[in-house]
Amino acid sequence: RFAKINAQKVTLDEVEHEVIRKRWQDARVHAAVNCASVSCPDLMQVPYNEPGLDGQLQSATIRWLSSSSKGAHAKVEENVVYLNPIMSDWYTGDFTRDSPDGSLLGWVAKYMDMIDTSIASFMRESLPRVNSMNYNWNLNIVGTWEGMKSDTASSYRALSVAMAAAVGLAL
Repeated sequence: RFAKINAQKVTLDEVEHEVIRKRWQDARVHAAVNCASVSCPDLMQVPYNEPGLDGQLQSATIRWLSSSSKGAHAKVEENVVYLNPIMSDWYTGDFTRDSPDGSLLGWVAKYMDMIDTSIASFMRESLPRVNSMNYNWNLNIVGTWEGMKSDTASSYRALSVAMAAAVGLAL
């Protein structure tokens, strides 16, 4: 347990899943708060803030889905879409809850419209099968930040949680 919320000690996992995901109930949170493995969405380089949170989540989501190795990519000729297992396996319910039509592909296509309209149309019209990408759990070390241990995912996860805390959580 690393932090206190309302005098109760909590873990980073509890902050992510029991506080942040429950409070916002917005699938885009998965693009912003994560464990910083190679296959996770890239962390933003600036803190999240309440006035700009919607735009920041939107930007993080589009950046994530734009990555063919981390977010989504389609093989039209095979009628398949590959998605990060965060979407397709682990938290599917978060994405279908926020989908215009209640489907996972509906949620992805909604954002894919801002990236590649032909792929978004393919997802809506062809109803391709969904496969999960392979997931690389290795730590995504881009560089060393002063005061952080570059060899532990918990440091990066702590940064991610701290950014989310900037929008109103008292840790």
